[in-house]
Amino acid sequence: MDMKRVYLAFCLAMVFTLVAVTSGCSSNDTTGYKEFIVSEGLASFSFEYPAFCSEPRIDRSLEPQSTVVDTIGVIQPRVNGTVLLVISIFQVNDTYPNAQAMLEDNLSSFEGLQDFHLLERSLVTIAEIQGEQIIFSYSRYPSPTEFETETWTDYEAYFDSEGLIWRVWMLADEYAAAERARDDFEHVLETFQILD
Repeated sequence: MDMKRVYLAFCLAMVFTLVAVTSGCSSNDTTGYKEFIVSEGLASFSFEYPAFCSEPRIDRSLEPQSTVVDTIGVIQPRVNGTVLLVISIFQVNDTYPNAQAMLEDNLSSFEGLQDFHLLERSLVTIAEIQGEQIIFSYSRYPSPTEFETETWTDYEAYFDSEGLIWRVWMLADEYAAAERARDDFEHVLETFQILD
C-alpha cells in the first residue's frame, strides 16, 4: 500500500475514532475561548479553542509510525452537531517534501469523496507564516447500517515551519452551525503561535 493510501486511511480512521470519544464539552457556554499550550514533542505551540470544551488531548496512538509526529485532538460536540479539530505535525519526507505537496495530494484524494465540492482555496497567514487553506464539503454515510448521507464541511490549513509540515484541520457535520464552525477555525488560525 502506498503512502498516499496509508495517509488517507489514517485520516478517515482518525475522524471515526475521535468522533467516538467523549470530551466533557458543555454546550451551555458557547462564548469565549481558552488557550492550550503544547510544550512536548517536536515543537512547542499554542492556540485558543472554544471555552465550552474540556482541554484538548495529545493522542499519539493514532500516528502512523512513518509520518505523523504529534496529533492534538479536540472534539466539540454541540447541541446540534459535532465539530472536530485536529492539529498534526509531520516530518518532511520523500512523499511530502513540504506543506504544498501534502495539500495537493490530500486534495486529490478528497476529490474522490461522494458529493465533493471545493468551496474555497486561498492563502492564509498562521503564526506569521504564509500557508494555504482549503474548505470543502462532501457526503458520507453516518454508519454502515444507515442509508441517509450526512454532509460534512472540512476546513484545512497547511504551512511549513522549521523543517516540519503543519496541518490544522477542522471537520463539522451538517448539524453544526456552519458560520460558528468557520469562526472557530479562523480563531484557531489567528491565535496559533509557534513557541521558542
